[in-house]
Amino acid sequence: MRRIVATGSRRSAVRAARLAAVGLTALALSGCGSAADLLHTGATPTPGVTATGTSVYDLAVGDCFDAELGSVLASVDLEDCAGAHRYEVYASLLEPDGDFSATAIRQDAEARCAAAFADFVGVRYEDSRLVIDYLAPTGTDWTAGNRDVLCFLSDPGALLTGSAAGTAQ
Repeated sequence: MRRIVATGSRRSAVRAARLAAVGLTALALSGCGSAADLLHTGATPTPGVTATGTSVYDLAVGDCFDAELGSVLASVDLEDCAGAHRYEVYASLLEPDGDFSATAIRQDAEARCAAAFADFVGVRYEDSRLVIDYLAPTGTDWTAGNRDVLCFLSDPGALLTGSAAGTAQ
């Protein structure tokens, strides 16, 4: 999956990065099934326990995680939201079928992730100190049938502790 940073005048300091999942190849080689088998499973950590190596395809709304966001992201460390963590998934969106267009997906995801932010956090994105990112399908993901976009938030100045749901931050 590709990571795309929401942009805007207020977010000019936030960098954009492209993340391509290598999980499809790893899953095929390991015999664990296809990426489609992993979607929407909603991995949930045991309170106080970190689940390392959780596939990005296993993330669901309400999951909190840590990851080093670089050029490739195949897995994250799932964290108990009550403890310190960097990111929280706040929305899962489904892109409509059709031809793959990275530009169209980016534009749609930016608008829909920003709109979903208020429903989850309780304040408009433009009025929040938090920043948003999202994972979107690559061309390979799209061909395999993955239309999921996961929106996640973070605090650029600190680790999050507890869920951001309803906090109006």
